[in-house]
Amino acid sequence: MRGTVMLREEHMQDWSVSTEEVFEKAIENTLRSEGLYWNSMDAVLRREKLLLFPEKLPESRTGMIVLSGKTGIWGATAAFLPGTAARIYEALGEAFYFLPSSIHEVIIVPFSHAVGGKYLAQTVKDINHMEIPAEEILSDHIYLYNVQTGQMEIVEDTE
Repeated sequence: MRGTVMLREEHMQDWSVSTEEVFEKAIENTLRSEGLYWNSMDAVLRREKLLLFPEKLPESRTGMIVLSGKTGIWGATAAFLPGTAARIYEALGEAFYFLPSSIHEVIIVPFSHAVGGKYLAQTVKDINHMEIPAEEILSDHIYLYNVQTGQMEIVEDTE
């Protein structure tokens, strides 16, 4: 059985746990229960299942890859766990954009397949406001993995 609870400061005080402890437990539980799974956008649209990451680099006609957890629910969380972006970079062998398609998944677009940050950012905004329920929108921003810092960064100045 699954469930979610919005944690508040009062909960942590009642339980005598710190924010850091809650965060560490959340990472541990997410990796244990969900893991990371991916497949090409083409395969996902054909309703093929997601593949265990990074067992196999999905072949993609468009270059777009869907990343989520095993169940496909709250999968975007797994994408932002510490170390995930570096592992994706190693598997792809190149820089990439993260497009938050919902709280359930993110789309990875390698630089070699990117049509431009401005177009990608506008696409995310359009889809969020026309197709995604408000409670499932993760972000209107696109992200870029910075190899030098090892961090995901919001792409602010798109060409």
